[in-house]
Amino acid sequence: MKKIILKLILLLGFVYLTGCDSNSDAVAGILSALKHDEIVDNNLVLIDKVTKTTTTLFITKTTYYIYKNEASELIAIHYNTNVSDKNDYDYSVTIYNNVSSCDVEYVDDPTNSETYYTYQNGKKSESNKYELSDEKTYNVYEEKPLFSKTKYELEETNN
Repeated sequence: MKKIILKLILLLGFVYLTGCDSNSDAVAGILSALKHDEIVDNNLVLIDKVTKTTTTLFITKTTYYIYKNEASELIAIHYNTNVSDKNDYDYSVTIYNNVSSCDVEYVDDPTNSETYYTYQNGKKSESNKYELSDEKTYNVYEEKPLFSKTKYELEETNN
């Protein structure tokens, strides 16, 4: 019986720690709110999706959406739902306004590395193909009115 309980605790811990990224509906809604509040350009084009995988005691994944704006500059957005119950906000969003593309060596099997990056085209590398800087973080409050579309309100944090 103790083994079953221990396995359940480990399984729940694994699920809790690896569920860090937002679902696609929340991502679309938050992106729409970012555009509506003129925080990002209305005509962003998604050019890549980078998932950082860290394998230590647990596997954690962090996804960055790489967009090109109207001025052909790259920006990255990380949508995070892994917020503590102690906080009053539902999500947090980090926007990197200065993103540059770097040369990386792609690998077939990154299992020797604790951290690796997977791209939208399926390629993997041990270092990030994108250098991210000039970040701003926003807390996102979700409101689900009855018979209406989910609304997102943004508040810039003081990082």
